[in-house]
Amino acid sequence: DMKNFLLYLRANEGGRELDASIDQLMASIEPYGCAIATGNSVLDMILSEKLGVCTGEDITCIPYLDGALFDFVKPLDLCTLLGNALDNAIESCRQIPEKERRIIHVHSVRKGNTVLLTVRNTFGVCPVLDHGLPATTKEDAANHGYGLRNMQYIAESYNGMLSCSVEEDEFVLRVMLE
Repeated sequence: DMKNFLLYLRANEGGRELDASIDQLMASIEPYGCAIATGNSVLDMILSEKLGVCTGEDITCIPYLDGALFDFVKPLDLCTLLGNALDNAIESCRQIPEKERRIIHVHSVRKGNTVLLTVRNTFGVCPVLDHGLPATTKEDAANHGYGLRNMQYIAESYNGMLSCSVEEDEFVLRVMLE
């Protein structure tokens, strides 16, 4: 339906009729809009999509984020940071046979001039850290493992750092930004 409506909009001459058509389209998709409201539209979009994945994979994801803390971060950088962090956490949780143990916590806090993003997740196989980052578990290791390095580069570009650790039965990713 939306595709057909967009084809109509493309053929339309514009003006008031186009504005009315866009308003109609926006109203029709509003029920499917973002239910997440962190105060940052980029975070809201990423979280909405990843929470949908978690629901489909029987993973409990508990986000506690203040989106305003990330207003200084470029949208692409924010997408890379949160998107990769959640993709990795979801991938790790998928390996846990007991669905009730599949848990991800996402948290943000400001400490002075530093913003800390923490993503904790349970795991089925304990990650092996290599130079502070988990080694890829993909068979084609040469073409994988770039996500965390990209995240590390972004953290450093904001005078921050990325750290990974294993604490009891959780993998913990911390990204500090200034």
